[in-house]
Amino acid sequence: MNRRRFLTFASALTLAGCGGGGTPTTSPAPPPAAYTATLLHESAMPGSVADAVSADGAVQGGRIGIPLLGEYRAVIWRGTPASALELHGKNSAVTGADGAVQVGYVGLEGGDSSRAVLWSGSPGSEVSLHPSGFTSSTAKAVAGNIQVGEGRNLATDKLHGLLWRGTAGSAVDLHPAGF
Repeated sequence: MNRRRFLTFASALTLAGCGGGGTPTTSPAPPPAAYTATLLHESAMPGSVADAVSADGAVQGGRIGIPLLGEYRAVIWRGTPASALELHGKNSAVTGADGAVQVGYVGLEGGDSSRAVLWSGSPGSEVSLHPSGFTSSTAKAVAGNIQVGEGRNLATDKLHGLLWRGTAGSAVDLHPAGF
């Protein structure tokens, strides 16, 4: 038996519950976790997608409409279909949530471009995160007062990682030089 096969076999035994001495452990298997599912889709909605959830699980975010046709709107839920709240009109989505803050994008009219946005739980709270020097941007995740996402650089036409702290002017281009 070559050394590689022996190490693989020994690793499999260790993972299977045989300790380093080759003696099987007698600990019972943990009980299966109990999960529940909540349907957030209302029958009146043509379609819905949930893409984000806050760390405490209280807020869910996504989009409602017909995404394949480009007809969708940013929405948040608070655990029930009846709690659906539209944050923006056509061509928008929530892609990240953390507590009372949600991030995502709003599609620009007449093209495939979008701009990154931040909401604070209501339609009137929308803040553009779209930085100068980029043709489009999308915020994808949020933790505390930090948002991350991507943008298409105007000069290079390449996607760059972006970091924000609540405003478009705070944008940091994370793309390393030379790549």
